[in-house]
Amino acid sequence: MLRAGGHTRGTDEILVRGSPREGAALAPRAVVVAGLLFVAACDALLLVELWPGISGINDFVGLLAGGRAVLAGVDPYDASRWSAFATSVGQPPETSVFGYPPWTALAFVPLALLPTRVASLVWTAGGLAVAVAACVVLARRAGWPVVPAAILAGASWPAILVFLQGQWGYVLVAMAVAMLLAAEAGHDGAAGAWWGLMVLAKPQLFVLGTLVLGAAAVAHRRVMAVAAAVGTVAIGVAAGTIAYPGWIGPYVAIVLTKRGVRQTQEPTLAGLSGDVAGQVWWPVLWTIVVVALALAIAYAAWSAPAAHREKVFVGGILALSVVAAPYSWSYDHYLAVPLAVAAVGLAAAAPRRRRIALVVGVFLLFGPIAFALWESSYIRWHDTLAALVPVTAIVLTLAASLGTRSRPSTP
Repeated sequence: MLRAGGHTRGTDEILVRGSPREGAALAPRAVVVAGLLFVAACDALLLVELWPGISGINDFVGLLAGGRAVLAGVDPYDASRWSAFATSVGQPPETSVFGYPPWTALAFVPLALLPTRVASLVWTAGGLAVAVAACVVLARRAGWPVVPAAILAGASWPAILVFLQGQWGYVLVAMAVAMLLAAEAGHDGAAGAWWGLMVLAKPQLFVLGTLVLGAAAVAHRRVMAVAAAVGTVAIGVAAGTIAYPGWIGPYVAIVLTKRGVRQTQEPTLAGLSGDVAGQVWWPVLWTIVVVALALAIAYAAWSAPAAHREKVFVGGILALSVVAAPYSWSYDHYLAVPLAVAAVGLAAAAPRRRRIALVVGVFLLFGPIAFALWESSYIRWHDTLAALVPVTAIVLTLAASLGTRSRPSTP
């Protein structure tokens, strides 16, 4: 292919940024096919070797129990009945009432109609396919390389954890990408609705994100996005409350007292701050780190080409919101994958040595480093070190964005 000045591109420049059509053509088709086949092979191995043993006992089974309670006419917030019912349809529950809000139980009714393993396959394998497709679309639209996006979304350690636990990560990443693309296209109502659905799915992960993105939307006079998000959440809460009017008391007393407070062993900034600063001073350190990371995200977005600023900002806030949450686990770090895709995309335009260092750094972080940090929890009996994954992803994205502001950006 030719540059604007008539020079040919070298083979080491197949990752440089361009228009969506150009970006899709930059990587040789064989490389793209090989990369996607690698992701498919990794996921097939997971499906064949690991999924059968955990598909009936992972977190998805607990989610599915809520849908089955709806079908059976059982109140999932009746502590006198829930444990026996949940055990009979899946496994002993973690809490004496359904561990999620009632709209979650309603949302899982369609899957509850299926046998557990079939429902798990639809949720896990189907969600993975959608998340990989979403990240590939994000990369293509930005003119970024699609193979790294597919590998990060489909074969990174956070992706594997989501698969094993049957958690929300795939669906949340797909919705986050849909929200971002809708916002970039000027469809503020759709963007807000997607964010509202994410908040309904796992509210504790998006407290900080809601505050920051909501403030940014208001500052940019995108009030429709805020209204759509609030309306979506209101509809979900209303539907759940109509179905189970007495849910709030048991949920707050039994579930929020456990999941709505700082957990010392979790891979969050609160847990990590406690390790460093102790029980008294951890809020101070938490505040300092959150503010510093927020400023890093803002500067990275400002440093990026205009067409990519929203991707960097939203991706960074997603990662920060998850790690700053009072209750989250290593599988929730999958929400940092869109930011990692942006880091690789921005690094693609850097000088060769810097590009290689940044791309290798991202893949090491989301591969062996993330696994090692997670594995350390079995030695330390604390999973707090894994909080360094989204934190480091923010730092790498900042490093990748530096110097890109003056370069041509995707129209």
